[in-house]
Amino acid sequence: MNIEVCVDNTESIDITCDFAIDRLELCSALGLDGLTPSVALVRYAKRHSNASCHAMIRPRAGDFVYNDTDFQLMLDEIHILAACGIDGIVFGCLNQDQTIATDKLSQVMKLAREYRLQTTFHRAIDLTCDYLGSIQCCVDLGVDRILTSGAADKAYRGMRELKKAVDCFSGKIEIMAGSGIHSENVCEIITTGVDAVHFSASHLICKTHEVSAFPASSLTYQVTDVIKLKQLIKTIMLVQAN
Repeated sequence: MNIEVCVDNTESIDITCDFAIDRLELCSALGLDGLTPSVALVRYAKRHSNASCHAMIRPRAGDFVYNDTDFQLMLDEIHILAACGIDGIVFGCLNQDQTIATDKLSQVMKLAREYRLQTTFHRAIDLTCDYLGSIQCCVDLGVDRILTSGAADKAYRGMRELKKAVDCFSGKIEIMAGSGIHSENVCEIITTGVDAVHFSASHLICKTHEVSAFPASSLTYQVTDVIKLKQLIKTIMLVQAN
């Protein structure tokens, strides 16, 4: 069972260094479900973490239907972050009819192979009109793994589809469950047979007490919670031991 933690700041990276983490998903703006991280953050993670470091490639918030300019930014970001020594990329691109944009995905995969990067197709797959067919598309194009909540808003609500994905594609692509995973539900989610779990295990903090000039939400950010992370990993290890 591989464990991946998503982080968007140096504090969280430092906290994860004390735990047995397989992968870090590096991003910015976790509050927007993650955008492309800065070069500086990637370099920091590579210097300080022993985990495999994978960068989100997402140039803007919102949907995953990218025009040619957006997509060129994504390709440029891959070039830049590959030069920083990133181990893998996390991405997703759809057409307006909620099918995978195979032409764009093919270009990303070609570039990833040139740089020898691992590839994760993220939860955009949960928005597609044909969930299992979309996974097959990723398999056909050589994607290493998918991050999925089983076509639901949270992984524990998508367990039936997660199980179908495992039954259909086990050994062909790594299936990583993500969204809403915590220590109280991770055991049940693991019973679907997924290969990995993905979570932030974070809490919101605010270091500014006077917030009258800004809405409070604009002054908070997510940081990995030591207690949540410790309990999640302990629970996963106990399940594996049994």
